[in-house]
Amino acid sequence: MIFVVKGFALIMVGVVGLVSAVNRSRTRAALRAKIAAAPGEFEDNAVVTFIGTVKSIGEPLVAPLSGKPCVAYRAVARTYVFRAGGAALLARSVIGSSRTLGQEVVDVELTTFVLATKSGDVIVEGETCELLLPMLPLIPRKLELEQSFLDRAGLDTYARDAGFNECRVEVGAKIRVHGVSRSELATAGETGFREAPTQIRISGDGAHLLTIDRA
Repeated sequence: MIFVVKGFALIMVGVVGLVSAVNRSRTRAALRAKIAAAPGEFEDNAVVTFIGTVKSIGEPLVAPLSGKPCVAYRAVARTYVFRAGGAALLARSVIGSSRTLGQEVVDVELTTFVLATKSGDVIVEGETCELLLPMLPLIPRKLELEQSFLDRAGLDTYARDAGFNECRVEVGAKIRVHGVSRSELATAGETGFREAPTQIRISGDGAHLLTIDRA
């Protein structure tokens, strides 16, 4: 009876994780609906969605888990609580695992970049963003980078005992950028076109988080 109770608790953890995944999926679907519904042409101080190709400005970011250059990334580390004994045997037979989620750390970073659209270059900027790109496992793994990520987050665990995934927006990628657009005087060096009198920018605000998805 003791094993059954513990096993039931593990099953419930799995159910909670499934519910959380479903909620995340619904949230992402709602964001994609907003992206699709927004105008695709420039409107000053309006919510829009631009489609284009990523070009860099200055030094790129370095994604913390893969070590690859990019203009934006989302990196995730998950630690686990490992079960032992009879409960673990029951868990393996029922849900195929002897571990439950412990802590999750998410790191998102964005640097200013250019989006080359059919109507011209757009400056994409902001302190943070929502990335709807798929989170992918890291193959091959770079344990030294993973361990450094855990250490910076203050998680006292080994990289081999944790789970990681990452998504990146790399130079040359074709993407959709959703946010608030505005027009202002161009700054020399941002676009490389000194003769351009104005520059279109897109960023987020308190009501509309800058959101990036695949095109």
